[in-house]
Amino acid sequence: MLGPDSEPGHDGHTNEDFALGVAMAIPVLRPGGWKTSVVLAGGLARGMLSEDAGVNRMARATFVHELAHVADYREKARMWAPFEADFPVDGLIFFEG
Repeated sequence: MLGPDSEPGHDGHTNEDFALGVAMAIPVLRPGGWKTSVVLAGGLARGMLSEDAGVNRMARATFVHELAHVADYREKARMWAPFEADFPVDGLIFFEG
C-alpha cells in the first residue's frame, strides 16, 4: 500500500526503497456487504507457475499473504456489521449494483 509519503511508480505500483507492490487485497462495500478482490501483477502470477523453486515459493507466499488480508477484512466486516449504520461511508469505495 502507499504510505502517506509514498509516490506511485511509473506504472502505478508502490515503489519504495524497501518494497515494490505486486499484489493487493481491496475491500469494497457493495449492496449486501463487503467484498474483497485480490489484484496481482502479471509477473507474480507468472511466478506461481515458475519452475524456479525460489521464485515459485516467493510468489505463492505473496499470494497467501494477500489471502490473509481477505480473511482479516472478512472478520472485521463481521465484527463491525452491527455498527455499520453508525458510520458514514464517505471516503470508502462503494459501488451500486
